[in-house]
Amino acid sequence: MNVRAYLNLNVKDAPHFKTKKYRDGVEQNTFHNIRVYEEKGRWFAEIYDLSDEFPQAIVNVIEEVSFRGGHQINARREAGVYRHKTATARVDVVAPETYSNRSPFRFDFNIRAKNLEDLRELYHMIRVGSIRPEESYDGPQSGMSRVELEAEFRELRSRAEELAAKAKEAAEALVTNTLALEIARRKLAKISALAARFNDHGWLAKPFVTKGSVWRELSDILYDRV
Repeated sequence: MNVRAYLNLNVKDAPHFKTKKYRDGVEQNTFHNIRVYEEKGRWFAEIYDLSDEFPQAIVNVIEEVSFRGGHQINARREAGVYRHKTATARVDVVAPETYSNRSPFRFDFNIRAKNLEDLRELYHMIRVGSIRPEESYDGPQSGMSRVELEAEFRELRSRAEELAAKAKEAAEALVTNTLALEIARRKLAKISALAARFNDHGWLAKPFVTKGSVWRELSDILYDRV
């Protein structure tokens, strides 16, 4: 079990920082007589049990606390990411064959928070089972594999090409139908004009008008001879 308090300053440049070197070359750093360590540019102090408290001398310069450790629980807990107040925990299930104990379940905890109180609360809630993860590792896996995505892409592309071909056919048919309608409109206008001409002058004013002559004029219109 490992509980760290990361400090929000470079204690090496602060008052009350001391370094003691031993004969074997190992250095021991202290801040307010508290053992401190550096990792990846961050300084931290440690306690070794969650029930302990960090020394009062560093409480005001704590930026973040973290806890890493394993715990055996008789009841099943859901693996995933839990959140409570300022604390975030990642819980992983350890396979039974990787440890030797009668407890059926072992869990690895990795918790970070802005203060020790929030961290403790979340750790306790997970252990007693009073909280569910916001992001579960145990849920069914969603999404598709690369092979499935490529197959779906091919199918969608085939459908798109088919729809494009149908759209082209429909556009060509629309042009043809529009042209046919325009020709029909023109012929209807000529027939209307022919009917109006006979109506204006009257059939009696044309004693030699016959069905044959009328049909010839209509035929000329219908078969585009005029």
